[in-house]
Amino acid sequence: MRLLREQLSLAARRRTRGSLLLGVRVPSSLAECDILGYDVKAWIRAGLVDFVTPADFWSTDFVARTEEFVDLAKQTSCSRESDAELENLWISMPVLSCHSA
Repeated sequence: MRLLREQLSLAARRRTRGSLLLGVRVPSSLAECDILGYDVKAWIRAGLVDFVTPADFWSTDFVARTEEFVDLAKQTSCSRESDAELENLWISMPVLSCHSA
């Protein structure tokens, strides 16, 4: 993930943009993320991702329980986007916005 963030930063500089966003869609529980080797906690704490969407890979659950991700976000600069903000993005699942440097 760190290498991907570095590549995005280089691409942003080539395009004379401030930054390019890196978003990840991950399983809907931190335990499942750990089983698959997705260190979401480290990604968020290190500022490597700009947003996180916890969701089941096989179906879209619009009422998915994402409390553990919200609790994780409380310890960082991440926040849960409001439904009104997401309407503009055409996203209808929980999203944690993690504004990295």
